[in-house]
Amino acid sequence: MILLSHKPLREERSFYRISRERRKRVVQPMTLAIGALCDVNGYSQTGAFVIGADTLVSYGDASSNERASKLYQLPHGFFCLIAGDISKAHEFVGRLHTGMDLISSDGNEFIEPVKKCLDNSLEYVRFWTRKEILAEACITTDEFLHDRNLQGREELEERLKEANFSFRCILAGFAPHGTPVLFEGDCLKINEHASPGFVCIGTGAEAATDWLNFRKQHSFMSPQRTYYHVREALDFGRLSPFVGNTVNMQLLRHGKPPCDVANLNPLLQEWVKAHYPRTTDDLDQPQAWRDFAATFGIPASRLSESQTSAGPP
Repeated sequence: MILLSHKPLREERSFYRISRERRKRVVQPMTLAIGALCDVNGYSQTGAFVIGADTLVSYGDASSNERASKLYQLPHGFFCLIAGDISKAHEFVGRLHTGMDLISSDGNEFIEPVKKCLDNSLEYVRFWTRKEILAEACITTDEFLHDRNLQGREELEERLKEANFSFRCILAGFAPHGTPVLFEGDCLKINEHASPGFVCIGTGAEAATDWLNFRKQHSFMSPQRTYYHVREALDFGRLSPFVGNTVNMQLLRHGKPPCDVANLNPLLQEWVKAHYPRTTDDLDQPQAWRDFAATFGIPASRLSESQTSAGPP
């Protein structure tokens, strides 16, 4: 039996005030998830990740739960974030977990097998989705694949395309030698994100992406500055009524256990007062890292790569 685990969630609210009135649109409720690469050193090919997702999960059109999250821990220290149907998410992650557990970390090839495993898991979701949609239309798979004169084919193909695009995921982790890996995919394709090094998926993703672009977020920023930007972006994504008020966030570093950075704290409140929406340049400084590390119980004896260098290579 596969246990899909995530860090405990907290009843946390926001420090940010969103004054714009939310536009009510008919959209499919999905999680807002963000994966941001940071602390990159081009010479040693190392880096870190800040990942986050809101914890609102909806069931159909009538009910929802603020105490859930589509953020899953996988073998080899990887994490997966999902925007899409909750039942499909569990099936998808189960298959992904099983496949990644079979990948050896001893050989020279690692990233390609991970990508192939991700693709195979998304393929399963695609077949499942097609089966559901065809069943609703009382059409067999054989008829859909071979009957070119099938009535309503164009409408079915459009529904399938929309459904395949609506299930999206982010996969973040490290190769055995420390190279950061950031994949984003739906049931049609998989993309790798290295520059500027962040990706947002799900409901509210457009607003979150706009905010990170406004902040000029990139992969050479420090973990603490990236954490602050992602926190802001998750909150800005709440312009969508389907994005929850609480979040689950993790800091990932190669060779170190993941760190839960979800809880609201006095340091974040202090940073919001000082930087929202002003410049955050000073958050790349060593003192900001020490404050951040102390807040979340991270050993701060060694500064991150980007903070000990003169800048991006």
